[in-house]
Amino acid sequence: MPSSIATPQRLMHMPSAALDAAARTTTAADEHRCACVGSARRWFTRYTIHGARREMQLGSAHDISLKEARELVGDVRKSVKAGTDPIESKKTVQVEEAKTPSFGAFADELVGTLQSGFRNEKHIYQWKQTLGDAYCGSIRNKLIDAVTTDDILEILKPLSAARELGGHRAMSLGRGTVSAGRAIA
Repeated sequence: MPSSIATPQRLMHMPSAALDAAARTTTAADEHRCACVGSARRWFTRYTIHGARREMQLGSAHDISLKEARELVGDVRKSVKAGTDPIESKKTVQVEEAKTPSFGAFADELVGTLQSGFRNEKHIYQWKQTLGDAYCGSIRNKLIDAVTTDDILEILKPLSAARELGGHRAMSLGRGTVSAGRAIA
């Protein structure tokens, strides 16, 4: 590859036709290239595993520098050498992450399940308010098994100082939700 296209800055400002020509001139030893997909420039790598030729997208040329792309290609090479397909490994990780619900999704499901057991609408409102964005907004997007005691304490400290929420009730709601979530995860 000519040295005139080796820097990410030059890749970002290179016309599409020139970039495509540069991608075609990439040697097999490089095993990575930058190509246009629509108007976006993306890093790709090619590898052969179990007799099948595969191409994997590494990411945007805007977000990933040439050096980082080379490091990612190195990781792909190590996986292939170990006999694992990096694309399949990535899919497996995504499936596993999809199985574990976020704190928010689990909390909403838990409140929906417990609703029938409450005799007073006030209790339903309190559970929704406590486990909703008003108090637990900072952890609602975290996976349930990634929520730590420190996360719960970080939510409770300002509340106990302002005495907005009874400490006992908040602690039992948070601890119960995390414990129930970890039991299913």
